[in-house]
Amino acid sequence: MEPPASNSPNTLGNPAPLSAGSLRPGSLTVHSLTCHRDLALAVPCLSSLLTATDISLVLHEDGSLSDPEMDHLLEVLPRTRIVRRRDTEPMVLERLSRYPACRRYRAQHPLSNKLLDIPLGLPPGETLRFCDSDVLFFHRLTHLFPDDGRPIFCEEDNDGYSTAPWKLRFKFGFRIVSGLNSGLFQFPLRHLDLDFLEWFLGKPELLAIPGMGEQTAWALLLRDAWPDMFATDQIFCSTRRPLAIDDRLVAIHFLYHLKSRVPDYVPQALAALKDRPPATPEFHHASPLSTWRIAERRLLRRWRSRLN
Repeated sequence: MEPPASNSPNTLGNPAPLSAGSLRPGSLTVHSLTCHRDLALAVPCLSSLLTATDISLVLHEDGSLSDPEMDHLLEVLPRTRIVRRRDTEPMVLERLSRYPACRRYRAQHPLSNKLLDIPLGLPPGETLRFCDSDVLFFHRLTHLFPDDGRPIFCEEDNDGYSTAPWKLRFKFGFRIVSGLNSGLFQFPLRHLDLDFLEWFLGKPELLAIPGMGEQTAWALLLRDAWPDMFATDQIFCSTRRPLAIDDRLVAIHFLYHLKSRVPDYVPQALAALKDRPPATPEFHHASPLSTWRIAERRLLRRWRSRLN
């Protein structure tokens, strides 16, 4: 079955009111997402982002944070505002009233906030810039994303999609990138297509691993707009044990089971952010998901399992 042609709007209109905070006028705005469970890891990671860059941070919470926890975040994170899920939920649900699969996915999966609530709350024509709260920075940066607003993602050494990669490529015929990771990305919202998301989220065969649905959705939304990737030796995005810190490393995205290792690397990150001169991010064209890439990544996955 082919996905439907789209005639849906890209936005929900004006963003909901934000809690008290102090964003820097004219600075690049980056969004992030956290919850009560991940708060202890989010604070050092988001602090490192704000130290490494000149961005303003809009931090979205999933409804699990208490008022004291949000007050603490605003105390320790400069240039930050917080968006409560409960404040934006009525508007989001109203605008998704014609999209039952999107509403169902939103009710069941925490990362739906990242895929639906956050981008849909931005003005038309906006570019969403996002950083997960488990990305730890080791280098100050001249800038985080290119000024031209083109799609930028991380490259993971695995095809972390919600169904088998070969099925996406050969059964459904999608031309998508290999190894797309949504831990740190820039996404022009003109590519956000609610009609397509409704089709995708309504097909159980494509959501065999529901937790990967959000990441897969970004790749599919960009099927006709090839993204670039951060240099893999600058943004370490791997299921392997994190490597030794060298002069090229900008950040580590602590994937899956590696999240518990964030505290081990915080002292190194603090020292590196203080002592190193600013670095400039580098990008490369994404590789297509092909038979060769699928086979290569399967072999790498067996080898990586020995490193953990």
